[in-house]
Amino acid sequence: MDGDPRASYAVIEDGVAEIRRVEYDVEETAAGVRGMGLAGDLTDTLIAILRTGKLWTGSGPGQAG
Repeated sequence: MDGDPRASYAVIEDGVAEIRRVEYDVEETAAGVRGMGLAGDLTDTLIAILRTGKLWTGSGPGQAG
């Protein structure tokens, strides 16, 4: 999770890997996560990851690591 919230995938051709990025509707995906019935803190964490492309690592209060 490198701070880029776009979806990413790898293409491997002739032994060479290339990471590609694509835009997608983050808020639509977040709405789907909300509808999954997960615990509130888990829902909030997953949506924060979707929006920021980062995972909070505990490096400080409220700071993304």
